[in-house]
Amino acid sequence: MCLGTLLFRSVARQMKAMAVHPTATVTTILHSSHLLPRDLSVDLQRRRLIRHELLHHHNFLFKIIVNVLACFW
Repeated sequence: MCLGTLLFRSVARQMKAMAVHPTATVTTILHSSHLLPRDLSVDLQRRRLIRHELLHHHNFLFKIIVNVLACFW
Protein backbone atom coordinates (compact mmCIF):
# COMPACT_ATOMS: atom_id res chain seq x y z
CA MET A 1 0.00 0.00 0.00
CA CYS A 2 2.78 2.42 0.89
CA LEU A 3 4.73 1.61 -2.30
CA GLY A 4 1.65 2.37 -4.38
CA THR A 5 1.30 5.76 -2.73
CA LEU A 6 4.95 6.61 -3.42
CA LEU A 7 4.68 5.57 -7.05
CA PHE A 8 1.41 7.44 -7.49
CA ARG A 9 3.00 10.64 -6.18
CA SER A 10 5.97 10.12 -8.48
CA VAL A 11 3.75 9.60 -11.52
CA ALA A 12 1.64 12.63 -10.60
CA ARG A 13 4.74 14.80 -10.20
CA GLN A 14 6.15 13.63 -13.54
CA MET A 15 2.88 14.15 -15.43
CA LYS A 16 2.44 17.61 -13.94
CA ALA A 17 5.96 18.57 -14.96
CA MET A 18 5.43 17.25 -18.50
CA ALA A 19 2.16 19.16 -18.82
CA VAL A 20 3.43 22.47 -17.44
CA HIS A 21 7.04 22.57 -18.69
CA PRO A 22 7.60 19.83 -21.30
CA THR A 23 10.88 21.22 -22.69
CA ALA A 24 12.42 21.73 -19.27
CA THR A 25 11.34 18.25 -18.17
CA VAL A 26 12.89 16.55 -21.20
CA THR A 27 16.06 18.62 -20.77
CA THR A 28 16.25 17.58 -17.12
CA ILE A 29 15.85 13.91 -18.02
CA LEU A 30 18.54 14.09 -20.71
CA HIS A 31 20.88 16.09 -18.47
CA SER A 32 20.50 13.66 -15.56
CA SER A 33 21.18 10.65 -17.78
CA HIS A 34 24.31 12.39 -19.18
CA LEU A 35 23.00 12.36 -22.76
CA LEU A 36 23.49 16.07 -23.36
CA PRO A 37 26.94 17.25 -24.45
CA ARG A 38 29.00 18.92 -21.74
CA ASP A 39 30.02 22.42 -22.84
CA LEU A 40 30.64 25.13 -20.25
CA SER A 41 29.21 28.00 -22.31
CA VAL A 42 26.06 26.07 -23.18
CA ASP A 43 25.83 24.51 -19.71
CA LEU A 44 25.24 27.89 -18.08
CA GLN A 45 22.30 28.55 -20.41
CA ARG A 46 20.97 25.02 -20.00
CA ARG A 47 20.79 25.32 -16.19
CA ARG A 48 17.77 27.57 -16.63
CA LEU A 49 15.94 24.66 -18.25
CA ILE A 50 16.78 22.10 -15.58
CA ARG A 51 13.92 21.51 -13.15
CA HIS A 52 15.57 20.94 -9.79
CA GLU A 53 12.34 19.81 -8.14
CA LEU A 54 12.39 16.73 -10.39
CA LEU A 55 15.76 15.74 -8.94
CA HIS A 56 14.15 15.08 -5.55
CA HIS A 57 15.12 11.69 -4.13
CA HIS A 58 11.49 10.54 -3.84
CA ASN A 59 10.78 10.93 -7.55
CA PHE A 60 11.06 7.24 -8.42
CA LEU A 61 9.58 7.41 -11.93
CA PHE A 62 12.10 10.09 -12.90
CA LYS A 63 14.95 7.90 -11.64
CA ILE A 64 13.63 4.92 -13.60
CA ILE A 65 13.43 6.95 -16.83
CA VAL A 66 16.94 8.35 -16.31
CA ASN A 67 18.42 4.91 -15.60
CA VAL A 68 16.76 3.30 -18.62
CA LEU A 69 18.04 6.08 -20.91
CA ALA A 70 21.53 5.84 -19.42
CA CYS A 71 21.59 2.08 -20.03
CA PHE A 72 20.53 2.20 -23.67
CA TRP A 73 22.62 5.13 -24.86
